[in-house]
Amino acid sequence: MQRGTAEERKRGGRWVLLCTTAALLLFAAGPVPRSAAASRAPAPMRSSLVARDEAPASSPTPPARPVSNTRSPELGPGIDGAVIALDGPVPGLRVAATTGAGLPVTGTAARASFTDEAGRFRLREAAPAPQRLIALGADGALLEGPLVPSLAAERSALRWELEWRLVRVQLRDAAGNPLVGARVRCSSPTGAPCFAVRHASDAEGRCAALVRGADTVEFVLERPGSPPASAHFAAGDAEHGWTLDAR
Repeated sequence: MQRGTAEERKRGGRWVLLCTTAALLLFAAGPVPRSAAASRAPAPMRSSLVARDEAPASSPTPPARPVSNTRSPELGPGIDGAVIALDGPVPGLRVAATTGAGLPVTGTAARASFTDEAGRFRLREAAPAPQRLIALGADGALLEGPLVPSLAAERSALRWELEWRLVRVQLRDAAGNPLVGARVRCSSPTGAPCFAVRHASDAEGRCAALVRGADTVEFVLERPGSPPASAHFAAGDAEHGWTLDAR
């Protein structure tokens, strides 16, 4: 009994010795360095938001602005000229140009000019040649003019001569004030072709008409709230006055 107890004590002593030796070895080695532990650890994921904050994207380059005085490649040189009837210059006539196919220029290429008191007009840009001048009147009326020279140098003094008589009228009320914006229609007592130059009287109460093959024009005046009024005027170089009663 005593012998067995001595052996057990001997074995226990050996076990204690082994444990003590292992503890001393671990103590001598020391803790694992942080750098080594970090090298074995997986790298953390970086947020895409942080990446954008650190390197913000550059703003796109704005497009170049078009130059305002650049001529459109669809348009040709400007046209200067004058419209002259048998009785003199035609004022207030809307002049435009047609395309090579004979159609009025429309859309972004549309250009028109109103003649002044001397019948002069200026189309700053027009359709490519060949082209023709046209006059646009009231109620969709159209007068076909001459062909435009293909050379720009020949366009500086273009003269459009009309085989039409001219009738000019100034409208006033009983107080002598001009009638502005009154709708004007024209006809010929003989049935001759008639062309109303303006859709309505201008800021000075003026209106005009062209007639071919006749010497007299009947004007029909329409104003809101008033019955239509009509009068006959003879063609010539003098301007007529027409006084109308109050509404």
